[in-house]
Amino acid sequence: MNRSIPKDNGMTVVLIACALTFVLMLLASWFTYQVISADVARQAAIALDPNARPPAELWTAMGCSACHDLSEVQSAGNKGQPGPYMGGLDAVAADRVAGENALAYIKTSIVDPNAYVLDGYVANIMPQNFSEKMSASEIEMLAAWILDQNREQ
Repeated sequence: MNRSIPKDNGMTVVLIACALTFVLMLLASWFTYQVISADVARQAAIALDPNARPPAELWTAMGCSACHDLSEVQSAGNKGQPGPYMGGLDAVAADRVAGENALAYIKTSIVDPNAYVLDGYVANIMPQNFSEKMSASEIEMLAAWILDQNREQ
């Protein structure tokens, strides 16, 4: 039995181009989900709790600004003290914990600060009672606001 390999008629190139297009579309939709999900979460939280304090006010009132900087970007050679810098957090938060998007990561970090202590930092420095000081809607809005690089301050 003589089996010959069919000649490439350009179909391979078309299949590769389609596969690459599909991968790029998946990446674009994932990125869009990360950005839109934070905005949708903030809008939903406002609708559920019209008495919620604005995130910028919470950032100051809860003392977040004393330990974290929203504009400075955290890196191996540039670490915030006593808490990590948060500039560009929207780009890295989704990759910190498998299975958690950026918004979930930030919310967990607020209500359970010792859940994800970054290398070079100490547990139990951040207050452990934010879920008692803020409503669920306020935590949701604060987390979305932290991720929003276009936030009003």
